[in-house]
Amino acid sequence: MNSFTEHKHWGCDNVIIDARIKGHHAPPLIEDEEIEQRINRFFEAGGVLSKEK
Repeated sequence: MNSFTEHKHWGCDNVIIDARIKGHHAPPLIEDEEIEQRINRFFEAGGVLSKEK
């Protein structure tokens, strides 16, 4: 694996990450169109979370 520590960070040359869905994981998020519409208004122009000020 050739692990090392550099500037207080751990690293290595070769790592295999198993990103498959497991039985003990939470189920995938099911998006709700009604909720998304209610939330998106905050991000529109003039909304409190809009990038435009």
